[in-house]
Amino acid sequence: MEYLSSPDIILFIQQIANPVLDWFFIAVTFLGNEEFYLIAVPILYWCVDKKFAFKLGVLFLLSAYVNDLLKGIFQTPRPDPAVVRVIYPESGGGYAFPSGHSQGATVFWGTIAWQLKRTWGWILALILIIAVGVSRLYLGVHWPIDVVGGWAIGAVILGLYFIYDTTHPVRGISPKTIPLIIIVIALSAVLFFINADDTAVRVIGTLAGMSIGFIIEEEYIFFEPKSVWWYQIVKVVAGIAVVFAIKVLVKMLLPDAPVSNLVRYFIIGFWITAGVPFFFKGRKL
Repeated sequence: MEYLSSPDIILFIQQIANPVLDWFFIAVTFLGNEEFYLIAVPILYWCVDKKFAFKLGVLFLLSAYVNDLLKGIFQTPRPDPAVVRVIYPESGGGYAFPSGHSQGATVFWGTIAWQLKRTWGWILALILIIAVGVSRLYLGVHWPIDVVGGWAIGAVILGLYFIYDTTHPVRGISPKTIPLIIIVIALSAVLFFINADDTAVRVIGTLAGMSIGFIIEEEYIFFEPKSVWWYQIVKVVAGIAVVFAIKVLVKMLLPDAPVSNLVRYFIIGFWITAGVPFFFKGRKL
């Protein structure tokens, strides 16, 4: 365990460092960045399977919330730039344990593999999960124990999801829309009360927006994800452009405060599950 907290493994991996590998591992670590998930989950929701994408999004966000909570509890510092080479410090803010990239990749790709139920899906998921974890070490932004911890916690969350999914598949939303929305708001308030730092607020806002949007979409919009290829491209390009416009522009308009981030990410979540479905409703061409 002590070995996993020393710089030896990081220094060993960084022996092969070169500019090409620097860019390669920066690209790999992007698979664990917020921006990647703001692209991947909406594409799955808008073009493939909205109910699965919603479950995936909720599970990933809950995992991110747990990760942020644990970081605040352990408060482990990042590797010292004086000891190891920190190649991409922008991807390593805040506390170190457990690695959010490693945990998020485990939950995200593991859930997709579970949904596919194919051997090749599990192999691909395992490769991506390991690659993201290794990228965190190569880039010098995490200790080995952070990555192993992220994998382990992600695996526990996956296991709980597998148990839940086999017994509680999403079959649709009850017509009792208002009570469901009240429940979402109440649960969001509880999460906010427990942890209201920057990361947690963004997670809670997105989770609340996605959940309320999904409830409304299921009851009133009846969005059909499948369509011809060119319309899917139009849908994705327009939808993603608005996601990042909200992310940037609303931040400029609102004061720098936790409530502002809560509102901003709520709008993003709502746009993903209800906004795009409303504007592209029933366009099965």
